[in-house]
Amino acid sequence: MPDRSENRLSQRLRRLTGWAGLGLVVLGVLTGLATFMVLTGMTPIKPTPQSTT
Repeated sequence: MPDRSENRLSQRLRRLTGWAGLGLVVLGVLTGLATFMVLTGMTPIKPTPQSTT
């Protein structure tokens, strides 16, 4: 029979990796949105020829 402390540890680890994965997905979406906004000229930062090649 598995020890309860092992079960709690695996549940905490699973929860931690789930939150880390969600955080990485949100960070990726925000980075993509910021890149899109810069490259389409929707921000005061203007794309230069060096940054788009």
